[in-house]
Amino acid sequence: MHTKISYILIKHKAKLQKILLEERQQWFLWVPVLYAVGILLYFAMPFEPNVYLGIAVSASFLLITLTSRKKLLIFYVFIGIFFISAGFVGTNLRALWVKSPVLEQEIRGALLQARIDEIDTYKKGYRVFLTNIKTDKLPADKIPKKIRLTVLTKIGDAKAGDIIEVRAALSPPPKAVLPDTYDFARDAFFQQIGATGFAVSDFQKIIPAKNSLNETIQQIRNIVAQRLINSVGGLQAEIAKALFIGDVGGIDNDTMVAIRNSGLAHLLSISGLHLVIVCAICFKMCRTLLALFPVISLNYNTKKIAAVCAIIGSYFYLLISGNPVPALRSFIMSAMVFLAMVFDRSGTPMRIVAIASLYILITAPENIISPSFQMSFGAVIGLIAAFQCLAPKLQRFAAIYKIPKIFMEVISTIISSLVATAATAPFAIYHFNRNSPYGILANILAIPMASFWIMPFGVLAIVLMPMNLEWLVAWPLKRGVDFVIWVSYYFADLPYANSTIPAINDWQLLLISLGFLWLALWTTKWRIFGLSLIFIAIIGAFFNKNPDIIINVDATLFAVKDEKDELVFLSSKGGKYIKNVWTARAGQEEINTIDESDSKMISCDEAGCLYKKNGFTAAFIKHPIALEEECGGADIFINMTNIKYNCDKALTSITLYNLKQKGAHAIFLGDEMVVKTTDSGRGRIWE
Repeated sequence: MHTKISYILIKHKAKLQKILLEERQQWFLWVPVLYAVGILLYFAMPFEPNVYLGIAVSASFLLITLTSRKKLLIFYVFIGIFFISAGFVGTNLRALWVKSPVLEQEIRGALLQARIDEIDTYKKGYRVFLTNIKTDKLPADKIPKKIRLTVLTKIGDAKAGDIIEVRAALSPPPKAVLPDTYDFARDAFFQQIGATGFAVSDFQKIIPAKNSLNETIQQIRNIVAQRLINSVGGLQAEIAKALFIGDVGGIDNDTMVAIRNSGLAHLLSISGLHLVIVCAICFKMCRTLLALFPVISLNYNTKKIAAVCAIIGSYFYLLISGNPVPALRSFIMSAMVFLAMVFDRSGTPMRIVAIASLYILITAPENIISPSFQMSFGAVIGLIAAFQCLAPKLQRFAAIYKIPKIFMEVISTIISSLVATAATAPFAIYHFNRNSPYGILANILAIPMASFWIMPFGVLAIVLMPMNLEWLVAWPLKRGVDFVIWVSYYFADLPYANSTIPAINDWQLLLISLGFLWLALWTTKWRIFGLSLIFIAIIGAFFNKNPDIIINVDATLFAVKDEKDELVFLSSKGGKYIKNVWTARAGQEEINTIDESDSKMISCDEAGCLYKKNGFTAAFIKHPIALEEECGGADIFINMTNIKYNCDKALTSITLYNLKQKGAHAIFLGDEMVVKTTDSGRGRIWE
């Protein structure tokens, strides 16, 4: 028996080694994946790890790897573990590096003297980021490194780099509105934003900007925005601003909803598509101009000169666009392709993606949990893998049936839209709980217009701005944007244009991601095993359970599940953003309130509400008079009054103090009661 087992193990070991050798060219592609696993392990830790212990463990794995090079399978295992540990330690070091003071409690009317780091348009005002802050409300070692202010007051001619004085109301960065959802406080920590708030006075300029590189870039962004407003005007100018500098603040709510519902929201974020188009335009324009001068074109390699110009032009666009992750990814990839052209080399697309992702994960590992990183790399990996498989077949198909090139371009666009939509759908569902069924059709119409009309005229407009001639291309630019707006509204108005999908959990997204990568990165038949991981995650999603009771951080909003398993808010007032998030996570289209509900599980009066489900009774106490009365019969006692009263008879008692300390609460009522909060209580560095 023992001999038989040994034979099977040796046989499978040999088979595994054979497969790995066949996939030798793909090994490097898994380095950023393993590094990313280490990053995710850091964020999933139940406590804040000791960085010195992490470095020692990682060094040990490296040593074992170096000493096991002759034992191939052991070498593969330990080099993989080393890259995972490197991602873990790298993220730990990054967290310690960016650690800065975070405001502990609200401050009203704080007089701030600070330097403007960035100004963005925001609804009817501005969103301003301040650094080098001074205030008498806090000791020097407690002042945040950066503050984000919403400004509806006057800012005058203040610009990036100016030292200003303003009075503001400040609060700590808000935590997630529901457990296991987007945590702004964590993102703010890695951006070194220690407080948020709003201005309560006009800006007073104290010292003008000194025109450093950052201020110069911000001023260029502001000039481009203002010139677009002056030449294009109206809603079209606001959308053009979003396309070229990533400023979406001026777009009205109805248009934003239409763009999202039609599946075109990616056009408004500075994505890889934008930068690739700019890169291609710069390359083509430079090479065309050089061809006009025989002295240059006959004596020099204009292709290489144009490649360098494309790198410079795309880098300038990256700077004025605000350096978002998708554009950075695209710039790295494009720059590597053009550098290969300069040095007479050829680049492998998937290897270039791996290098770009590894660079971003090493320099800013927190990006791994951002939707922009996940969707950008998901789309580009899916597209490369799909066309590596399909390109030869499409070429044969076109040759056999003599399909005109223009039709093949349309087919390629359709395939690209299908692949990109499928590759990004899990991340869109996880982060936004949304699906746009008409997105493929909308993109087939809008992307060519954006690529071959809007972007070229937009780049030309920016080139003409120093000569005040941007008005020459304002009309065609405006007409192109009009078409995109029409496409957005047309598809957004169709039935079922935007469906809400219940949330998937972290493990399901991880399984889908690993399955997708297994399919995309390997080239032999064993890549098919990736489908099994995706299938397991999809099946698991049908068994997900949403909370039966949700209470927000200050008890101004609370909701429960009714007989139809739909979320019902026990208040019809306020909290629109939070209501939308909770409703979307539950997979609902509409916000239901107690005024519209006839549920027998819920009963409310002026003193509070009672909710009964699965043998549990929850009491929501609004008035102190009901505290004593409801304590005896409640399993879940939620005291929303300012009276400090804990009900010891209840299974769980929640007060305003508990909510303030632990954040929003989600309660699951099954065979047993489970309570989750947005504060994990794990003592992580950002909490």
